[in-house]
Amino acid sequence: MTDPGRAGGSEPPPDGVDPDGPLRELRSMMDLMPFHEIAERVADKYARLATNILPIFTDAQARLYASAIAAKNWSEADALYLEELRRQDPFVFRTTLEAEGWAKAFNALLDEKLGRICALWRYMSVEELASFAGGTFESRVEADGGRRGYKAFSVHASRYFAERPAIVEVPIDAGVRRAVRPAGYTALPRPSSPDQERMGDKKYVVHAGETECRLPDGTRVPSGTRVLVDCAKLSPGVDVNRLRKACDSLSVDVYFT
Repeated sequence: MTDPGRAGGSEPPPDGVDPDGPLRELRSMMDLMPFHEIAERVADKYARLATNILPIFTDAQARLYASAIAAKNWSEADALYLEELRRQDPFVFRTTLEAEGWAKAFNALLDEKLGRICALWRYMSVEELASFAGGTFESRVEADGGRRGYKAFSVHASRYFAERPAIVEVPIDAGVRRAVRPAGYTALPRPSSPDQERMGDKKYVVHAGETECRLPDGTRVPSGTRVLVDCAKLSPGVDVNRLRKACDSLSVDVYFT
């Protein structure tokens, strides 16, 4: 059994966080509904939980918190956040600890789900197709010139796929199995911008419906990887014939529908 206290991140859970009860409840749902519905329930459970108390920090505390965030010292940042929350709003403090228990439990379940599935999924724009040309997964160059260092995938074809014209299905071979890691979810603030997320960084629990898992840059694209392009969702200016021709040089099979 996956240890819910360790799945989805290396930092220890704060005192008072209990993932065991939530994990038992989540497991009881497994025979009743698909995994993506369980994920959505976890995401919705604490959707209204406030996560920004920076205005009530003193100036000195705000500087310490900002410094911990910049260094991604999450243990220190979380301790500062929770101590101030405990002092100023005990109810939200207790709710946050409860939510963190659910996030930890979901991380354990996601890790187990990832170990059982045979394919990963990603929805994307057609501009991303070029990143498959070299035969390895590579993240895009962000506006600041950096890279996230991984491509994000889901453990199932989700409702989010309707938002993009292309879907990539990646069979999990031995290389992918060794490299892939589930994203960790947390009920504690993670105020870094998305383009600053890195392989080991957690995501806020309201995004649990993404069931995100990550493949580091340089992971070989396995044989059998395929991309489905929905031509009806392409931008009006896209030349489909030119796009088809450009896909001939890719290391994946691309199908247009």
